[in-house]
Amino acid sequence: MLNGSSKKIKFLLTKVVNSQEELNDSREIYNQAAKEIDNLFKENYPSEEISNFEKPGNSLEFQENDVEKPSPKLKSIFKKIALKAHPDRLLSLPSEEVEKREKLFTSAAAALEDCDILKLMEIAQELDIPVPDLSQEEIISIEKKINDIKEEIGRIQSTVIWKWYFSVDPKEKDEILKKMFELMYERNSRT
Repeated sequence: MLNGSSKKIKFLLTKVVNSQEELNDSREIYNQAAKEIDNLFKENYPSEEISNFEKPGNSLEFQENDVEKPSPKLKSIFKKIALKAHPDRLLSLPSEEVEKREKLFTSAAAALEDCDILKLMEIAQELDIPVPDLSQEEIISIEKKINDIKEEIGRIQSTVIWKWYFSVDPKEKDEILKKMFELMYERNSRT
């Protein structure tokens, strides 16, 4: 049975994971739609040279923020995980367990590098390692991460490319495409 703190950790982890999956899917759809529009433009304006609809300065930024350094708490949790899941410590276990723990160790190493305390805590719980409670500052940081992800999803989903891709009305879709082509032609003519 999960205590209140464990439930909160699990809830926040679920929110982060789901938000991140939605962001990844949104980025993939956006990039696919942008390529599709670029190809349609090239078909309609074959004499024009254009490398991509979204020129530098106009594109959405899909880069990670500044790199964080793992806190002592993260390092401590990782060390406890390594004691139970490092490949050198698994020699006497059955092959299925070795495979499972190696995957957990790899995930933990990635989580440490990403300073993902929730993922480390999830892995620790899976290995029956007691984890410390989250501080108020850590909870606020995690909630900020969730909000940042949601904001980026909102930026992607508010683009003309997104609206075109998800338009179900053929007339509206054609009208959006026509306006984008005009903008693309203008931008391309200036360069």
